[in-house]
Amino acid sequence: MDRLTSMDKEDGYNFRCELCDTAVVQSMTELLLRGLATASVDSTTGDIFKSASSVAVGVKAEMEGYLFLRTETLVRESVDGAEDHSDQLLKASTRPTEFLSDLIDDFMASKRNLLSHVSGFLSSESRLNKIKDFIQKMEMENIWVLDERKAAAETILENIDLKCSFHCPEKFADQDKLDEHRSQCKFRLVNCKNDGCLASFSAVHFEEHDSICPFKAQSLNEQSGALDVRSLTLIIKEQEAKIKKLERDIKTQETKVKKLENEFRSGKA
Repeated sequence: MDRLTSMDKEDGYNFRCELCDTAVVQSMTELLLRGLATASVDSTTGDIFKSASSVAVGVKAEMEGYLFLRTETLVRESVDGAEDHSDQLLKASTRPTEFLSDLIDDFMASKRNLLSHVSGFLSSESRLNKIKDFIQKMEMENIWVLDERKAAAETILENIDLKCSFHCPEKFADQDKLDEHRSQCKFRLVNCKNDGCLASFSAVHFEEHDSICPFKAQSLNEQSGALDVRSLTLIIKEQEAKIKKLERDIKTQETKVKKLENEFRSGKA
């Protein structure tokens, strides 16, 4: 992602962190794919000369342009005071996935042809199945590859995340400082440390994941079991040592008793 702005270049801070909340970006990439599939299906419904596949590339370019423009305009107009978008900005900065879903809905509505507006069509099982099938086809044919969708999602997220709650805005003068920052950035990708768990997420969510990770409970149970076994082993060894000491004491007492008996017999004689 080399989205360097002219301002970055002018102030000498050309190296931007650009790390984002992976969970939010993943949700947004899924929305983008579904949005493209829906718009492509709806715009070609009943058209014998066009198919969803034949228009998907063009629709993708339109949708990206629409979303970039809407998010950039929203922020610019709010900053300039030209329009009051406070409600939208609040939603965008606190629930970015939901906000993106609204924008995609607006775009999809603009792509529906006359037949798509027929009563009951939008909720029909046939339409939903076509969308589902086309999503699978796009993934198989890489019509909109994951890396491209991820880059688009991150651009949109940076546009609307004014509070920097879901992306890192830090920038640096050289690569070494950027690398040092990224190694500690709260949005860096980390893996769960519990044995058997393959989950990865932004570091900011580590405690949240750790508190609900099912593998942590298993790990704790195993540790508890291991502690119980060790404790039991120590107890057994302690008891064995006591028994051996008792046996030695008994033998010592037996020896003393025999000695006394011998002395008693010698005295009688």
